[in-house]
Amino acid sequence: MLLAGMLVEQLYDALRRRDTDAAVGLLHPACVGLTCPGLPHVGGRVAYGPQEWLSRIWVETYRHFDVVAVPEEHLQVGTGTVVTLGTYRGVARGTGRVFEAWFAHVWTVLDGRVSGLRQVTDTARWAAALDQSATSVGDPERHKGDAADSGPAYSQGRE
Repeated sequence: MLLAGMLVEQLYDALRRRDTDAAVGLLHPACVGLTCPGLPHVGGRVAYGPQEWLSRIWVETYRHFDVVAVPEEHLQVGTGTVVTLGTYRGVARGTGRVFEAWFAHVWTVLDGRVSGLRQVTDTARWAAALDQSATSVGDPERHKGDAADSGPAYSQGRE
């Protein structure tokens, strides 16, 4: 497995375990994270450096959602670039509503650490989970069991 893909998978694992020390340790000191515009509470943010990722993105997200990113496929698209496709699965803390939202994460790696993230996700699903009057937010029954147990697929580019 390529170094960039291994680092990204280690980061997903650390976040899944809520081990923020391990997650921050995988980030390059000059990392930049961009969240998807429209994402409730953290959308459209740019976080510079590991501590901003922690405080401005992860802590804020976990304050409002009990959520995990479940990677389903990693595409190595360059020496230091990995695109991860997957599904966020979670519960909005304020409403108790379960939701799922697909994502694409574009990761960059520099000097053996994660140096960048650009997030794309279905922000409407996140917002609907916060809305008591919404009627549906994804299909929590679609993935019985934990997809993370089967592990993600790795590939280089398109096949």
